[in-house]
Amino acid sequence: MAGERVGLITIHSVPATVIRDALKFDGVQGLALQADDIVETYPFANLTRLEMTDGTIIDLGPSSRILLRPQWAGGQAQDGPQVYLLSGWIKVSQPQGMPARRLVLASPHLDLTKVTRNAVARVQGVQVEVFAESGQVSGVFRHESGAGSAVNLEPGAYLARQADGTERVQARPVQAFTQAVPTPFRDTLPSRAVLFEGKQVQAAKGKRIDYVDVESWLNAEPRVRTRFVTRWRALAQDSAFRQGLLSQLARHPEWRPVLYPPAPAAHPSASPKSAVPAMASAASHP
Repeated sequence: MAGERVGLITIHSVPATVIRDALKFDGVQGLALQADDIVETYPFANLTRLEMTDGTIIDLGPSSRILLRPQWAGGQAQDGPQVYLLSGWIKVSQPQGMPARRLVLASPHLDLTKVTRNAVARVQGVQVEVFAESGQVSGVFRHESGAGSAVNLEPGAYLARQADGTERVQARPVQAFTQAVPTPFRDTLPSRAVLFEGKQVQAAKGKRIDYVDVESWLNAEPRVRTRFVTRWRALAQDSAFRQGLLSQLARHPEWRPVLYPPAPAAHPSASPKSAVPAMASAASHP
């Protein structure tokens, strides 16, 4: 549920941006993170580390956008993923003996249901790449038809979904992927969560988001973007935010009832009062 503490930021080269409810502010070291927080890194950010309350470590590379612990529509809290990667780089590290989750990492076209140790993933538009750095990785490719195809990676294996929709799995990652992996992802960094125990790092006051701040989320896949209708409904009253919604309404049609609310149902018109007395008078006077 929103407001539930799920982890904290323990490392950053530059502060990330956190979007909570309808406010954005700097995500500094030691800041507690909540379910439904959006965390975004800058293009020049080398590393941002999030350490979750269950021991999972999430490392983010530059230009990365994630949503923490969202609850899918109609599901229970445990049905949602640990993290949703909209775009950019992520490394998920899970301690040994981690209890199974239904979803570890979700993304626009690939969901990972099992990460026994470390997995590195990158999302660029419709392209998705995953490297099972250590341990096994299992997941499901989701197709536009609604069908899914299972994926199982042994340690060291690599999978990719290309721009044309084709998928491939191979024993080792391609050179282009290996060279592009953020350098900090190659290092083994110890947990730093203990350094912030007992400390209360307060979030900055924050600034209300503009349409451009969340445009990519409003235009995401339906299971992600539809949740924001309730979250940001009040912002539709702002003329600039409303204009942004209108300009791309075809990409998020669920906002139509908010922007064009249906007219109130008309009350049935009352029956003419003179009809009954007139009929009665006619019957009494043949």
